[in-house]
Amino acid sequence: GLTAFVLIDADPKKLQEVFETLNEIDDVYEVYDVTGSYYAIVKIRTKDQEELKKIIDRIGLIDGITKTETAIVLKNVKEKTKIKL
Repeated sequence: GLTAFVLIDADPKKLQEVFETLNEIDDVYEVYDVTGSYYAIVKIRTKDQEELKKIIDRIGLIDGITKTETAIVLKNVKEKTKIKL
């Protein structure tokens, strides 16, 4: 499989609708509302680059999204899912 992170810039007035639409995409596994130069970061997991291209194209067509930047994961160095309490 393939993992990628997509940084999303959007119209702040349409951000809630953008989040709702992103949540409907099956291969989008995580959606984060973040600070900084972008409004959101999404984690995508899919089978290959061709499927990733289709998802990125779909994301780019969401009303309110003005720009995206994609980083494809080459190697997972560390990933934890449990939080130490």
